[in-house]
Amino acid sequence: DVELSTSNAGAAMLPAVSTGELAIAVGNPLSVMTAADKGLDMKIVTGYSASKADGEDVNGVVVRKDSGIGGWEDLAGKTTSVNALRTQGDLTIMESAEMAGANPKDLKFSEMPFPDMEAQLDRGNVDAVWLPEPFLSRALGDKDNELLGYPNQEAIPGLPTMVTFTSGQFAEENPEVISKWKAAMAEVLPASDSDPDAARAMLPDFINMDAKVAEGLLMETWEAETPIEELAKLGDLAAKFEFLEKAPDMNNLIAK
Repeated sequence: DVELSTSNAGAAMLPAVSTGELAIAVGNPLSVMTAADKGLDMKIVTGYSASKADGEDVNGVVVRKDSGIGGWEDLAGKTTSVNALRTQGDLTIMESAEMAGANPKDLKFSEMPFPDMEAQLDRGNVDAVWLPEPFLSRALGDKDNELLGYPNQEAIPGLPTMVTFTSGQFAEENPEVISKWKAAMAEVLPASDSDPDAARAMLPDFINMDAKVAEGLLMETWEAETPIEELAKLGDLAAKFEFLEKAPDMNNLIAK
């Protein structure tokens, strides 16, 4: 008895969740924090996915080998493409550059769809691109490209990439639904994480992904438990760079 709705961006789902058009959604936690920062009564219900704390990660920054960009600090004065401004991509890259000794205010960002980034990098229209899988592996398949690094691992290892969220009103009025949702996530997400091959096998039918791409796709970490510590770090970082007016009160942001 579940009706599914899809969206290309988590931020687009926030108004629909706020008004009750959508009951529960899956999206970027920073978008949820931004909505709460602007006064919307949003609640994170569970965790969902996270980047890898070490090793190969699910998103990274790619540059041309002849770019002269050898570290995060070299992005100062350069233009990096991200899919959306003032979200996890530019936030973690700014933090990575600052940790490497650069002034994050010297970094430049442009907004661009992921499928367009590799071509624009090749043409020299941008200096670096922030890409998730499967775009990351495809870009690194070009012998003239190289990986600069994984900004999520630099900024917040194990950074939550997606959470499930609802409105405060829906959570208050539908505690049984929220309880069942949490139980469902606690069942399916660990199952997906423990058997990534089975999860990959679903992708061609479920999201029309090419079967060969799906077979070699690096999967995120899937975890239903709400990653409060990492979310708090994300909120603090977003406040530090003024993506938010202030860091969120996690007690108010997390659905009980």
